[in-house]
Amino acid sequence: MIDLLFWPLLATLLFAPPWLLWKHTERLGWLSRYVLALLPVGVTWLGWQWGIWAFEHFDCQGNTKGLHDCLSNGEDMTAWVGRALFLSVPMMFIGLPLSGWFLIDTLMRHLGHLSNRE
Repeated sequence: MIDLLFWPLLATLLFAPPWLLWKHTERLGWLSRYVLALLPVGVTWLGWQWGIWAFEHFDCQGNTKGLHDCLSNGEDMTAWVGRALFLSVPMMFIGLPLSGWFLIDTLMRHLGHLSNRE
């Protein structure tokens, strides 16, 4: 069941913030806009950090025969650790430019708003 939720959750966390920034910009405060702009790269970075932590914590290193435990409460965590470590690299090529673009856009709008207010 959790495996079925992985892809929709990842897509939502990567593409919902830009959609909110694009459609509902006027209704959001500046702090919310900056947080939403940084969310795609933040989620990618947290997934990468979780993968590194889980790889060591669940003892996924293996041994001389190539066997490893990688278990949490009897559940095999290999797929989750693999996704976190593998998908963090290609998601950086999506999340980093997306966050960079929206962060620059939000900063320019914020500076424009401040200059128009004076």
